[in-house]
Amino acid sequence: MARLVSVALREAPAALDTPVYDAAKRLFDVVGALVGIAALLVLTPFVALAIRLDSPGPVFYVARRLGRGGEPLRVLKFRTMDMDAEGREAHLRGVAARAGVEFKAPTDPRITRVGRWLRRSSIDELPQVFAVLMGHMSIVGPRPVYAEEFTRYEDELAVR
Repeated sequence: MARLVSVALREAPAALDTPVYDAAKRLFDVVGALVGIAALLVLTPFVALAIRLDSPGPVFYVARRLGRGGEPLRVLKFRTMDMDAEGREAHLRGVAARAGVEFKAPTDPRITRVGRWLRRSSIDELPQVFAVLMGHMSIVGPRPVYAEEFTRYEDELAVR
């Protein structure tokens, strides 16, 4: 896992640091984001209804993350956890399978029934296409991390 993280957080190899590559990647991001927005327009009413029927609370979840170069970024996702999920994380961190840099519990009780399906299908990530369209994220690239998570990375894994 650490090797994947280190590859994701380090700067791109020099061969990929060209204007042509940057333009092609940006074109891919814009086209992909537009396709994603079309899918989002179709799916949102159904996903929103499912979330609202499954658990109380808002349909969307806004997370503060760190993007490219450690810049702060607000990430919009469909909500997949109970409303008190953040308050219950500390307790779960002690019993998690991977409680290192990236916290993941194998069967996280905070995830709602609809949330499990949204995560398995990655539909919960779909609202992020707006950040891709604005250039804050890329379809292919490192995922934005929580600031708390970023501080746990070893120095050699940090963005340089």
